[in-house]
Amino acid sequence: MTTLMPAAVFRPRRYDKVRSGIAVLLSLVFVAAGAASFVDVGLHPFSFAFTILGLIGTAVAVGSMFTRTVVTAESITKRPMIAGGFSLRWADVESWEQLPRISDDAPCIRFRIRGRRIPRVVFDYEVEEPGFETFTACVRRHASTPEAAHDAPKRP
Repeated sequence: MTTLMPAAVFRPRRYDKVRSGIAVLLSLVFVAAGAASFVDVGLHPFSFAFTILGLIGTAVAVGSMFTRTVVTAESITKRPMIAGGFSLRWADVESWEQLPRISDDAPCIRFRIRGRRIPRVVFDYEVEEPGFETFTACVRRHASTPEAAHDAPKRP
């Protein structure tokens, strides 16, 4: 008899929502400046630039507020797509590796997918609830391929 394990849901830290909320407010300032420019000056490249910059910033900040990574026995899914999201089955993973902190880069797990050039990445700050170690253990348990050996870069 096969028992299905429930999906493990991982989220960023709670205070990241506060930082994302601040980013949304600051981005909306650009949207408001662009809208005011439309009213005052009419159609102008700066009006479009401010508005588009504000909308992109707002979308990314809202996306980061709602980031969720779900690990099941069949797949791993990171949502929303605007925050670097993806969905893949374990059978499609060619290899994966845990990368340590290098300089300013956060520790992460990088997944190489069959038939795709760009790897998918989950950073430690995106899965801090319940924790990066728990996330790594879930990946080790469910991934159909073993963890690839990582060669640390040589420091001068």
